[in-house]
Amino acid sequence: MFSALARAIGQLSDPRTRRVLWKSMGVSIVVFIGLWWAIGYFLANSALVSWLWLDAIFDVLGWIATLLVTILLFPSVMSGLIGVFLEDVAVAVEARHYPRLPAVKGISIMDIAANTLRFMAVMIFLNLLLLPFLLLPPVFPFVFYSVNGYLLSREYF
Repeated sequence: MFSALARAIGQLSDPRTRRVLWKSMGVSIVVFIGLWWAIGYFLANSALVSWLWLDAIFDVLGWIATLLVTILLFPSVMSGLIGVFLEDVAVAVEARHYPRLPAVKGISIMDIAANTLRFMAVMIFLNLLLLPFLLLPPVFPFVFYSVNGYLLSREYF
């Protein structure tokens, strides 16, 4: 297991692997900027109550909630996007560490999309279930990393 871990870390020096990582991070950041913009537009152009001071409080609470949900869902979205590009990583790993193996048949885009959407749905659902743990700050990081670590290991093992 340690040799596989060492090979995985060494694979990060491969430009094809880094390209997948950077593409996934870039698309994730663009998605979240779009989300922030949409929520900001909604908050700025809506008056939830007629009292100006209460509406300002709702705006601030809305931004805080957006920040928390963004942080909470970032691993799910990032993992889903990596799942889309996972075939590229598999090809790079096989070319570097297993050059003598014959080429394998690729996975269809429909299968990739179905698997990615199913995995993202499970991750988002479970991460939303973790929201009550935000009220327990000392416990939240342990629960958050345990659940997401388990899901990632289950998906990519």
